[in-house]
Amino acid sequence: MRLSLVAALLLATIAADSSAAPQPQGLIVSGENDFSWEVGTWTSNVRVRRNPLSGEGPKWAEYVGTSVIKPLLDGRANFVELSVAGAAGKIEGGSLRLYNPHSGQWSLNFASVSNGLLTAPVYGRLSGNRGFSMART
Repeated sequence: MRLSLVAALLLATIAADSSAAPQPQGLIVSGENDFSWEVGTWTSNVRVRRNPLSGEGPKWAEYVGTSVIKPLLDGRANFVELSVAGAAGKIEGGSLRLYNPHSGQWSLNFASVSNGLLTAPVYGRLSGNRGFSMART
């Protein structure tokens, strides 16, 4: 569930791909402002796959609420405050996105208010028309 939730928080409208690979240092194009368009308050629709490893057809929980995105460190980081609710309950938490200029990737960590736990980071980058490629390390 955590990876699905993290992916939804990254950007619900872009494709996820687990094959993110670092680019050679000389070819990295700065992406430190990749999410600057997202700063502000948004209505959020989140879908979380409830049974990702079951082998059954997907079962989804849907949530609607608000995301407030605040820039940090001149756009090289941002913080997302998420509060959404649905038939399966409520999700509240915060997500820190931090840009690494050496790898050209963003890291994302999500902390849930319900349990106070911080997820393992997910790393990725915006890549052309493919959307956000991400991988867990």
